Amino acid sequence: MILDTFCPVALKKFCILVILFFIRSRFRADETVIRPLYDALMKQLSENHSEIRLSAFQVMIEIFERSHNFRNIVVDSLQELFVLILETEPSRGLPPPNEAKKRLKSLSISTIESWVKTYGDTYRSVISCSLIE
Repeated sequence: MILDTFCPVALKKFCILVILFFIRSRFRADETVIRPLYDALMKQLSENHSEIRLSAFQVMIEIFERSHNFRNIVVDSLQELFVLILETEPSRGLPPPNEAKKRLKSLSISTIESWVKTYGDTYRSVISCSLIE
C-alpha cells in the first residue's frame, strides 16, 4: 500500500486521514469508485505483511462506516475477509511482523464486535459473525 512505501510510521495516521479525505470526496461525486476501492483493499489485505494488512483494514473500517454500498460488498465476502484478518483458516496464518499481527487481530475482533452491534439488524451476515465473540 502507498502508506507503507512512502509514509513514515510517525506520519501514518495523518496519511490515512488524507487518503480518507480524498476517498470520501470521491464517494460523494462518484459511487463507481467503491468496487475498485474494495478490490484494491482486498489485494492489500492479501499481502504477506501484517503491517500492510493492518493499514488496509484501517481504511476499510472507515469506508465501511460511511458507505452503504461498500458495506454490502464487504458483508457479501465476510468469510474471505476473516481469513485475511483473523486467521480463521489455520493453514493461512497471518504473516509477520508479530507486533502488527497482534494489533491486526485485536482491531479485527473489536471491529467485528462493533459491526455486529451496529449493523447486525440490517445485515444478517454480520449477525452470524457473533460466533467469533
